[in-house]
Amino acid sequence: MNHATIFKWSSCPGELNIPETPVSQIKRLHIYDFDNTLYKTPGPSRILYTNRTVGRLMSNETLTNGSWWDQPCFLEESFKMCVASTKERFWNEKMISLASLSYKDPETISLVLTGRKQALFADLIEKMLDVTRKLAKTKKLNKNNNLDDVNEDENYSLYEEWETDPNFLKFNAICLKKKLGRIPSILPTFQYKSDLIADFIRNYPNLEEITIYDDRLRHIKQFKLFFQDMRPRPKFQWFVIPVPQVAINLDPVAEYSLVHKVIKEYNELKTINEQFLEIKWTPKCTGFFLTMESQRRILKHAFLVSRKSNLKRILNLSEYPMYIPICEPGQSISLNTIAEMYVNDENAATSLEFLQKFYNQRKSENRKNVEFIVTHFSFKPIPSPREREGLVYFKVRPKIRSTKISTSFEKGTPLIIAGHLTEEPSDKYIRYEFTDNYMRENKMIWTPLIKTITIDTTFGNYSKMRF
Repeated sequence: MNHATIFKWSSCPGELNIPETPVSQIKRLHIYDFDNTLYKTPGPSRILYTNRTVGRLMSNETLTNGSWWDQPCFLEESFKMCVASTKERFWNEKMISLASLSYKDPETISLVLTGRKQALFADLIEKMLDVTRKLAKTKKLNKNNNLDDVNEDENYSLYEEWETDPNFLKFNAICLKKKLGRIPSILPTFQYKSDLIADFIRNYPNLEEITIYDDRLRHIKQFKLFFQDMRPRPKFQWFVIPVPQVAINLDPVAEYSLVHKVIKEYNELKTINEQFLEIKWTPKCTGFFLTMESQRRILKHAFLVSRKSNLKRILNLSEYPMYIPICEPGQSISLNTIAEMYVNDENAATSLEFLQKFYNQRKSENRKNVEFIVTHFSFKPIPSPREREGLVYFKVRPKIRSTKISTSFEKGTPLIIAGHLTEEPSDKYIRYEFTDNYMRENKMIWTPLIKTITIDTTFGNYSKMRF
């Protein structure tokens, strides 16, 4: 058999399954990417951080002790969520089914191929595969969520549909980035993957087909160019299958704790020339926050406004979530105002019940949801030496006209959709109170939408992490 190439690239000894089929009879190579292909790996939750902070979290230039993708703690936390609840299906079940068929075929070699570093992630990924296979037959972890201790007495299966499948989550090898001869472990992920593929093509002379499953569009394009340029042999077929990304976020409290730990470790290890990082929060914003679907609708119309207004870049709508402010960022509102919003009565009696609901909205029953109609838009160009930049605002009213909305703004000031406050310089231009005088002074007008938009919102307050 002498499948030396599989031995060469394998990173997890416990997951190495050498085919019984001789090298000369192997006809297909199936490659499964790990992150967001086989496993729905969480990235930084964009509702917790400013856009700039998300970029810094994922950059080794900022976090020299390891960015989000180089820290095992985030992947491990997601797997703890996965095994603790049947609702959190982090494994991509469609990919698992395809992988089972790949492994079952004696003429196919199936691999997991990821850009994660072997030194950091091999043990964890091997454990994730092993524990999940046990869970398919037994069920869940002990009460302490210990990944090393599966309780085999529980009559409950997390993935019971694969309980009798001997090929469940089986591959011939799990391949992570590592130093390999002259190939350094710091190679870009695509280069490392293409080197592996080229090695298999060289050493499996009768290989007729390669299929790759990947979620990254940039890699998909690169793989297509790679195969088009390579043309390894006549009648050779290749397929690069894009896998839609499905985001599952970590529990926000756990995520904050892990990020705090990573930054603390960075500060302890940093050199004298490296920047000290401190977690801060943007000023708290209070108002009605748009759902993701509603924000998509607004962004679509903002794009149309920017084209008509000759704006190259909109500065105030890139952060999630957009919201309808009822006071300036950093200001607080009274308990009376909170009670009035919840019961839609300006004479509502104050109660700690409303305060508790307002500040504990992780429970859906505590949320106050309000529909608004978007009726007008306006834009304001701002000074920019490079390109025509500006701010776009939308005027709204409650869909149910009797809905009580109290604000700290001047009486008669319209409700508007504003961008979320960040640490960016453009914040100094963002406006929250649009009086008639302000509109005249800035030569702004409210233009009616040709067709109004209905949006869904939740009453609350919000702040984002930054460092």
